[in-house]
Amino acid sequence: MSVGNTNYLIPNPALNGAAIQNNSPNELGAQTALTHQVASAATHQAESTISCCLATRTEIISPNEDFICFTETPTSEFANAYPCKIEFGGKFYLNATACFLAQQYTDQPLTMDLFTQCETAEEAHFLAEQCPVTPRRKLSWNDPDAQHINKNDVMMHVLRAKFGQNPELKEKLLFTGNLYIACQGFDLCWSDCLNGSGQNQLGLCLMQLRGEYGGVGITSNCPLYGIKILDVSTRCFAIMDDLPRDIIWHIYGQCFSNNDITSIQALACTNMRSYKCITSIVEKIDLKELCPLLKIVSAEEAQKYGFNAVPAPSFPKLSLIKGYQDMAPNVEGDAGVTYFDFILPEDLTLRQVIEIAKAQGITVETYWDQILIDIGDVAIKQVFPCMLANNVFKDSRNKRYDVQCVLVRRHGCELPTVEQYIIHIVLISKIYNQCLFGENPLTYGRSSTFVEGFPLVVGGSAPGCLDVSRRGCGPGNVGAGSRRKF
Repeated sequence: MSVGNTNYLIPNPALNGAAIQNNSPNELGAQTALTHQVASAATHQAESTISCCLATRTEIISPNEDFICFTETPTSEFANAYPCKIEFGGKFYLNATACFLAQQYTDQPLTMDLFTQCETAEEAHFLAEQCPVTPRRKLSWNDPDAQHINKNDVMMHVLRAKFGQNPELKEKLLFTGNLYIACQGFDLCWSDCLNGSGQNQLGLCLMQLRGEYGGVGITSNCPLYGIKILDVSTRCFAIMDDLPRDIIWHIYGQCFSNNDITSIQALACTNMRSYKCITSIVEKIDLKELCPLLKIVSAEEAQKYGFNAVPAPSFPKLSLIKGYQDMAPNVEGDAGVTYFDFILPEDLTLRQVIEIAKAQGITVETYWDQILIDIGDVAIKQVFPCMLANNVFKDSRNKRYDVQCVLVRRHGCELPTVEQYIIHIVLISKIYNQCLFGENPLTYGRSSTFVEGFPLVVGGSAPGCLDVSRRGCGPGNVGAGSRRKF
């Protein structure tokens, strides 16, 4: 990914998850020189990994577009992790990653069937790690002469199924015109490894498929791979070349701050020393500046309002930034998100939560007796910190439960529990004097808590009152709240 003076990742609404990289022809020579310089250094110093940590757009974007890049996240339509139904070989899969990995087990039909149940790419990768591929299939999988069954040919077949069976995705692929498509990541085969050293086979397959659909096929490689770091403590660019080779980097996408787009890249690694080396820079980022719609509730604040909370383990700021970036833009009314920087005791029950709310002047009405009979005395066991949306997700109202679940999973989230909704509403009401899931407009958040087969909803509140029931009042009032565990 290039971070020169005029090279940026900017979101394109028409692509909804992909990004277009722009360049200025006047900078091409200098940028290419930088690429060769860095590539040479990487060749002679195999133990060093150089990557980009932070770049901020501050100048006018060039209208010239020649490069589209995407990452393997569920929010990018070009990514194999993107949720979509695919029929392949008489089986149905929920994403292209599951479909692709399943083809390694054509001689193990029972294992193949397990991949049809993988709702996310992460689940598919985890399953593949647990299930060994037979030596014979591994040989053909990596043999370029094994037509139709080697990994490159299988990838093309899976992509043909994905885009061919989902016309809206095919349209987005054709919309890229003659732009070079790059998968940005750290897989030597499928991605470009950020600096062009990777084979970018996934990007090449997408361009080949674009050509099969009547568009422009594989275009020449874009040479604009620059590698820099912005030290956020000094706001100065510098090359970082003293990091151990075993650092593995992940792109963490765009964040939004003051209508400016910030591209953040970091950070996971295989040892704690390297991890701390990177996070020591990132921890200097001002969360309030970068994440203006983020509220943080501490253990001390929760205790002040009756909850027996203890401070949560510390998490890297990049984890919070990633959660914020995935959730905040999708919350109705730009209501933002709240991070609960604490954990609750394992024995806390719904009845106790309701009593705490009542002590704070908020009456929780359970209009169905079965709710308290079934789950009133069950421990909630929320032994993790989490981030919750302050309103329902956009376009989630008046949808079925399963559809709402898919919607929030696309953003790496899940539906909150009833108890989390109540705790959230009470604390935000008391600390920030803000009424969530209220009457204007009338709003209920769907929960992941079931009673007799019904997913409960929480909301319809005014200051001092809160409803918990099987359904909201009136069509279109029940939307999908969301949480992300940490």
